[in-house]
Amino acid sequence: DEFIDKAPVIEFDTNYAQQYYAIIGYFVTSGSYGETHYGEEFAYWDMENMNEKEFQKYIDTVNERTYKDTGVDVKYGDQLLTLQTCFMDEDNSRFLVIGRKLRDGEKPEDFYPKKSDKDKDEEKDENSKDKENDEDNEAEDSEDAE
Repeated sequence: DEFIDKAPVIEFDTNYAQQYYAIIGYFVTSGSYGETHYGEEFAYWDMENMNEKEFQKYIDTVNERTYKDTGVDVKYGDQLLTLQTCFMDEDNSRFLVIGRKLRDGEKPEDFYPKKSDKDKDEEKDENSKDKENDEDNEAEDSEDAE
């Protein structure tokens, strides 16, 4: 769950365009037909030409199975991207990451957590410590060179 907070957007580049997708869900499911221990069959690969009712059922299934609610809204007509990889060979399971293409006016940074004043102060403190360490190392290096 920590990773999704740090990387809530998929950047998908082609020769023709740079596209961004906000992650709406991620979970493990079966890559087989029929019901499995992951639940009722979910044909995640069959998302073309869905009517509004089928699209909503697809999104509801993603929302039910996702490991964390990302808070990204989805509506009929949005373009989706599904990334999949094998999870365990013995049961033909798949790990899925599903994203919604950013709409006009949305920017990738809209989906990253906002930094609180406390987070900003901690980041400044870390940067100050790093700078002090760099200066100490440079001083040691110059002493060694003499």
